[in-house]
Amino acid sequence: MLYSLLARGRRVRPILCALRPASSSVGTKPPPCPSSAVEMIHTMSLIQDDLPCMDNDNFRRGKPTNHKVYGEGVAVLAGDSLLTFAFQHVSSATVRELAKSIGMEGLVGGSSGGHSFNRGEGCRTGPA
Repeated sequence: MLYSLLARGRRVRPILCALRPASSSVGTKPPPCPSSAVEMIHTMSLIQDDLPCMDNDNFRRGKPTNHKVYGEGVAVLAGDSLLTFAFQHVSSATVRELAKSIGMEGLVGGSSGGHSFNRGEGCRTGPA
């Protein structure tokens, strides 16, 4: 997840989020800016877009794509984790616990147990 999330990029979405008006209407204050969550969701969409079943890109933000470095299975799990962590980051305690149980600390983390996280080792799909 960090490999893709911390890759260089413009980070325009979080900046736009932070620059939104201080209040949405008279006497009300909007919720805190979820700029980190916005960036996590965007990074997830880039990971998915780069997958072989989509655009099959080899490079993103000047680096080899996640699936080229860690394999297709790990890239899918990284995207799943980023999406659930984004909602966990900005949600209520109840929703946060649900997201936690789905993300790397739960369902996705359990699914990653059989995959290699070493560079250059892909995820086997299909018959041996």
